[in-house]
This record gives sequence, C-alpha cells and structure tokens, in this order.
Amino acid sequence: MGAAEASADVNEQPRYTAEFYTGGPLEIEGWDLPVVVDLAGLSQGNVLVANLDHDRTQRVGNFAVANDGKTLVANGTALVDAFPAAKEVAVAAKLGYRWQASLEVQPNEVEAIKKGQTAEANGRTFEGPIYVTRKGTLKGFGFVTHGADDNTS
Repeated sequence: MGAAEASADVNEQPRYTAEFYTGGPLEIEGWDLPVVVDLAGLSQGNVLVANLDHDRTQRVGNFAVANDGKTLVANGTALVDAFPAAKEVAVAAKLGYRWQASLEVQPNEVEAIKKGQTAEANGRTFEGPIYVTRKGTLKGFGFVTHGADDNTS
C-alpha cells in the first residue's frame, strides 16, 4: 500500500512521496471496462504536475517519478508558499488526513482484451474484458479523496 506523506518542518516547503499507481485495473469514469496502464509503454511528459482533485487550477507542485514496471512513485515538493491547494494538501496530511492519489495519463495506444482472453502487464496477468493502455504519456497525478486505484493513499 502506498502513502502520500508530507514533512513536518513548517520552515521548509513540505516534501511528499506518493505511490500513485499500483499496476492494477482502474474503474475510470467514461470507460465501459476497467483500464490497466502498461507501465512498460509509459513515457513521461515534459513537466509532471501534482494537483488537487485533478483540477489543473489547483496546483500542488512538480515531481519526479520512479517507474519499476509494477508501480509509480512520485517524489516532490508541495509549494505551499505559491499555491493554496498545496497548503491544503500539506496541512491536512500533517494533521493526519490520509490522501489517496490518482494518475493522469494520456492514452496513445489502447488494446481491448475480450472475454476469455488474457493480457500481461506490470508483472501480472489480467483477464478480459478489459482495456490495456499499451502506450501512454504520464502527465501527472492528483491528490484525491478516492482514487480509481484504491491501494494508493
């Protein structure tokens, strides 16, 4: 299980680490089947942005990402002196609020896996019906109350 954590030192901009995708199927609004993002085919956008509730106007900060082929982990700084949303995320975390996290990916190539078929991705086997995003571009992630991947926090 991942964790989104903020540092306790109020004299510094709080740092966070968030495991924001654990490699499994996601129930995404607007998609009729669960979606798996194949991390082997994931590239990074030029600027990775963390935000609040997937709202581009509610910025938290930029981050670096580690992709081990099974999970995605962000390490960044909540820019509380620049963005009100960053302050909300950091203060809530300091007070014990447990955030979930949700990835933001632009799908570039999606494979439909039919019922009775299987697909390999992220070191696992998935049974259809399901979609697998074989190629995509990571744009960022959101601090959210409920992520499509319930194993994030």
